[in-house]
Amino acid sequence: MLARKLGKFRIIFERDDYNYISDKRKIDEISNIIIYRISNPDGQEKFHKETIETFLANLKRFYGWLNAKNITDLKQGYLKASAILSIISNLLSKPIYVRTNTSSKYLKKFNKVFLYSLLKMYQGIKLVFDPDILSYTNIENRQLARYFLDRQEGLSRIYAFNVKGYYSAGRLAKLDKKDLVDVLGLLIRNRDVRSLQGSQKGWLDYGSGKNHPRVLAKKSLFGLFGRVRVFYIFTEREHRDYERFLREAPNEPVFEEAAL
Repeated sequence: MLARKLGKFRIIFERDDYNYISDKRKIDEISNIIIYRISNPDGQEKFHKETIETFLANLKRFYGWLNAKNITDLKQGYLKASAILSIISNLLSKPIYVRTNTSSKYLKKFNKVFLYSLLKMYQGIKLVFDPDILSYTNIENRQLARYFLDRQEGLSRIYAFNVKGYYSAGRLAKLDKKDLVDVLGLLIRNRDVRSLQGSQKGWLDYGSGKNHPRVLAKKSLFGLFGRVRVFYIFTEREHRDYERFLREAPNEPVFEEAAL
């Protein structure tokens, strides 16, 4: 269950370090070492220690790269997981008589804390994509673009994105980070379509003013229970194009949904 949750962000991050720490086999291997290989030496201490330290190195690399230290769940999860891994690595270097006298109760608790810490990191990662936080992280344009289109953890849980046409979501990865964060904030703040003004051609018109991004969408084909269809996305520099599409685009333009 834990690895499955962490694994949902693999397609968004596409990083080797994150793939490593979210791998169920790697997590299970760490748990096995913690519970069974401290108090029951098998002569493979060097291998087990390398396994622990490799996981710890990938954990540190990912956390350091993400640069989201102000998110409490993420920070606490990382610190606790790192501490447990360091303790286990140290125990593997202790004499056999010390290890065999280590209580299984403590080892099970160490494992429980390790797994819970990874869960806290997952909960923190979900918060990283808050528009108010994103700008301070090292999330890249291409990763943010994939977040828009992802249906497991991303924005496509709420919206269906069109990839047909120049101003569609097909160009998301080419927009700069500020534009993407602004559009993300606009769509998240206006999830309730009842608060939006409809246009003459039936568009749901997201945004206001000339110096802000604008989005043209259509209601779901399935009423309030379906996803709003986002057809076109305009940056703050493309207001003239937005106005032209608002007036001239066909009532039922071609819609081709993006898929990751």
